[in-house]
Amino acid sequence: MIGIRFKIPNEYNNFLKQILENVNTQNSVWNIKTDDIIKSDGTYLFAKESYKDKEFKSIIGNNNYYLIFVDIECYPNYNFTNIYNYQDFINSDCYLLIIIVDNIFVDIYAKSKEIINKLKENAIKHNFNDIKIISDLQDKRNTFFI
Repeated sequence: MIGIRFKIPNEYNNFLKQILENVNTQNSVWNIKTDDIIKSDGTYLFAKESYKDKEFKSIIGNNNYYLIFVDIECYPNYNFTNIYNYQDFINSDCYLLIIIVDNIFVDIYAKSKEIINKLKENAIKHNFNDIKIISDLQDKRNTFFI
């Protein structure tokens, strides 16, 4: 198990909050690599490139937004690195990587099976579609950027 893949509805909501519900990222730092996320008032969700966990969770939980695409990385520190593929991910300090494309397609990679299992529970709880565990043997994604 290296990650999880599923589809979210194509609508305004707070899907990042739902996806990350009860996933322990306390004291982490979120690096917003690439994003196009529009709040219901027409402004962009993220104003900066990085956030401490508490601020990040507040932003994703207190807004309705439309996810067009996003590439977000979660680190235990500010040691951000360029991650182009799975090997880069493994060699980095990043422990959780979220990629959403075309409004609905979600791929999440994590170094912890506990996190992957929690993400799967959340996907089931929120009725996301086509939930699949990603294993290194069958993963077709060869790059980790949009």
